[in-house]
Amino acid sequence: MLMVILLFIFFFIYYYIFINKKIINIYIITLFYICIAFYAGIWTFDTAKHLVNPFDEFFLEKTILLFKISYFYLILGLVVFLLIIKVSANKQKVGINNFGKNLLSYVFQDVPLLLILITSIPLLVVFFNIYIPIFQDNLSVSKYFQDRITEFTKYRPFYTLSINMLSVFLFIQISFFIKESNKKKFFQLFKIVLLILLLIATGKRGQVFFPLFITGLSFLLYKKKYISLLFLIIFTMILGSLLRIGFNNISLFSLKELYQSFSSSFFVSIRELTRLLSFFNDSYLYGLTYIADFTSFIPTSIYSFKDKYNFMRYITYLSGEDPNLFGGMRATYIGEAYINFGIIGITLISIIFSLVLIVLQKILSKNSIYQSFEYYLLLFWSVKMVVLPFFENGSAMFLFFLITLFAFVTVTLFNKTIKVFK
Repeated sequence: MLMVILLFIFFFIYYYIFINKKIINIYIITLFYICIAFYAGIWTFDTAKHLVNPFDEFFLEKTILLFKISYFYLILGLVVFLLIIKVSANKQKVGINNFGKNLLSYVFQDVPLLLILITSIPLLVVFFNIYIPIFQDNLSVSKYFQDRITEFTKYRPFYTLSINMLSVFLFIQISFFIKESNKKKFFQLFKIVLLILLLIATGKRGQVFFPLFITGLSFLLYKKKYISLLFLIIFTMILGSLLRIGFNNISLFSLKELYQSFSSSFFVSIRELTRLLSFFNDSYLYGLTYIADFTSFIPTSIYSFKDKYNFMRYITYLSGEDPNLFGGMRATYIGEAYINFGIIGITLISIIFSLVLIVLQKILSKNSIYQSFEYYLLLFWSVKMVVLPFFENGSAMFLFFLITLFAFVTVTLFNKTIKVFK
């Protein structure tokens, strides 16, 4: 059971001695998170294994084996590629050129109120046509609108686009509010509050949580307030667990219930991959989910292939659930690689993952000064935008990656248009 943590320690020492002493980077953070997800997932499995039905220790042992294989090849890929880059750097300059300050200009912007209101239109349409009628009939409103899925389906693509774009807007506006000093602080704060209220009304916790958490985390690291940082992390985990219990039940909860809620809110990768393995019959798909996910920007109404083979929807069908009523399982990129190509798939995707991390770190290093506020913002937003979604959902995250980029570009173009008319 110590293999994963020993591999992490090995890479940490290797990187510090042979590559670079600047250890706050996307490699260390990613490997540390996966290590925590592995051990915390096993630790909390006793409260969650009833969700793997019928439960069999064989599938848990297989999950642990697949995690170890992936972790080994992820680290092997990083070690080999970083060594090649290090040797090449001694002969010639390597890096991503002409990216300069362009990336930072997309982050530190003042999001126009008009753009926020335009992007909010799908939310407001759903609120008035579906949300409020449900609220009148049933106080326990579901964030997936299970009670009125037929009415909601026609709005869903626009609703999903709106939520994720507003989440990116919130990140941009908070970053701009902290970084820039000008006389419009009150108006910026108003837009932040408006964005938070709109996103809270959707019931989607992550879209509000990540912009707030990442900016807070980056600011505290930049200011070297490590005790406050530790408090922020602990407070976030407790609050997330309490919110899952529900406000109506918080006054009655016990420490056992809090622990059970924690195990269902954080680090669920072990459980979800075990669930997938428990009903997968070794009928490999040979890349069909990757094709579906990388073409996920095509509407389902004209592309039924995506409806069947999108990774999250496919494994939901396998489990016997209705993907229209169930949010899906975070069975990780390991699970997706396995149902497509078996062990070979896990080996290849882990090595590809290491290459993605190297490219991301090159971009981060090129766009900001190490340990600056900008560096931390770019670092943790990259983890949120690419690493965590890919780790948890596999290639199904590709659509949300595109939406995120679209949101950044939209704000930039909107601001440039406003300047032209001024």
